[in-house]
Amino acid sequence: DVKLSGLIDSHGSLESVFTNELGMIRFAALSQDEELIKVHKKIQKKLGPTSIIVRGDDNYPQRLVDHNRAPVLYTRGDSSLLSSGKSIAVIGTREPSNQMYDRGAEAVRRLVTEGYVVISGLALGCDEFGHRIALQEGGRAIGVIGNSIDRRYPKEHVELHEVLERDQLLVSQFPLEYFLGRGGKGLIHRNKTMVSLTTDGVLVLESGDKRGTQHA
Repeated sequence: DVKLSGLIDSHGSLESVFTNELGMIRFAALSQDEELIKVHKKIQKKLGPTSIIVRGDDNYPQRLVDHNRAPVLYTRGDSSLLSSGKSIAVIGTREPSNQMYDRGAEAVRRLVTEGYVVISGLALGCDEFGHRIALQEGGRAIGVIGNSIDRRYPKEHVELHEVLERDQLLVSQFPLEYFLGRGGKGLIHRNKTMVSLTTDGVLVLESGDKRGTQHA
């Protein structure tokens, strides 16, 4: 197949094609070709408990269609949260002041009481704080990360990643083994996707740095 050959040339290997091209993993699952079946099994092992939601699927969020964001989502956890009734992004500086903690906790508690799903990016500071308060109060949470679903970053939040994967929802729009780290255009795309998933916009607990909140 000429198209497949071109993709292999572009990505460097057949495995890379499957981890980066929309729908290719599903195509492999239906294939009778032995080599494709082997690649599919290898990719499935890397995916682990990950589900792939592609634009056009019944459970793909209409809000992302409306904003023309992220045609493919890699998810772990309760994907029904993507179609929850009310949601809001809770974000802010990575280095919050002492005053933010009391004010921020009260604001997030109020959101949980009113039935909002709290969406955030799992960054240090306000993002993490918003999620932890929501979970402490028995609320629901979605983490939208700027790396692939199989990479846990920052290292300080490994435990929070695990909680979201198990009990809530973790979402990435990036292919397997994609690692952005701190900074870069990928975070801009992550932030826009995060905001597009919300029904009621953004709550900035405290502003202070220019890396993330300016793109939300």
